This record gives sequence, structure tokens and C-alpha cells, in this order.
Amino acid sequence: SLTGVFSQKEFAIFVTFVNLAAVAIENAKMFESLWESSERYRALQEYNDNILKAIPSGVLVFDCEGRVEYFNSAAGSIFPKVEQKNLPLAKMIPNRDIRNGIEKMSRGEQPEIISLELNEHYYDIEFFSVLERQGKFGMLITDATIRKQLEKKYYEDEKHALTTQLAGGIAHEIS
Repeated sequence: SLTGVFSQKEFAIFVTFVNLAAVAIENAKMFESLWESSERYRALQEYNDNILKAIPSGVLVFDCEGRVEYFNSAAGSIFPKVEQKNLPLAKMIPNRDIRNGIEKMSRGEQPEIISLELNEHYYDIEFFSVLERQGKFGMLITDATIRKQLEKKYYEDEKHALTTQLAGGIAHEIS
């Protein structure tokens, strides 16, 4: 027993010190947990950034007012002015349909897929929600040039085949 060893005032100071030490230990545990969580967050952020940098499709993320918050390198090469974040949206992205799609997403509506021809390339533009509660949304830009060229060639081949068949039919009727 510690009775008589410490005065009541010394004992109160001792108890206060023990309580403060317990709080310090608990704070250290919480700090370590917070540090581990922030490390996991940084690793996840780097993971996502590396994926977005590697994909060939352009990705743009907008805030609730339609301002660009993020773009990957593919989006920067398709719309070079997007790197100048202070430009008005109309100058960054020159297509009216895309601006209308961005305005629809800002109002919480889902626009249709937009086809865009730009610098001899064809793109399909799709919009998606990123953080719906905060009004953030994204735009996925997929290069559809090869598909459009193949479609065009297919239609030309079909036209040619029909013309050949029609010419053959006319020649048969004449003879």
C-alpha cells in the first residue's frame, strides 16, 4: 500500500501524470493509424494516377460548375488547351455538343454519347458521374478513328457491290 508514502497532493499529481501518459499513448496509437491510412491513400492515389496515365482514352474530371479538375495525358493531347485551366470552357473544348453535355451533367442529367471529328480523328465522348454528392463528373474520350474508317470502307464496298450487281442486271436485260 502507498498510504503514508505520498501526500494526498502528491498522489493527485501522480494520478494526473498517469492519466496524461495514457492519453499520450492513445494519441500516439491514433497518430500511427492516421499515418498508415495516409500512406495507403497516397499509394492508392499513385495507383489510380498510373492507370489513368497508361490508358489510351482521354479522361477529364469536372467540378460541379464544369471546370476541369483533372485530365490525363491522352485528354491533354486531344484538347491541348485543357492544360490552361484558367481559360473559359468554350475555348478549352471547342465543340458545342460537348459543352451541352457538360451543362447537362452539371444539372444532374445524363447526356447521350457524342461523336466528334477533330484533326482527322474520330472520338466517342461519354460522360460519367465521379462523386455524385459533390456534383463531380467525368468525360471519357475514346479514339474511334479505326472503327469509323472501317465503317466507311464497309459502306463503300457495299455501294460498289450494289453498283456492280445493278450494272450486271442492266447488261443482262440489254442482251
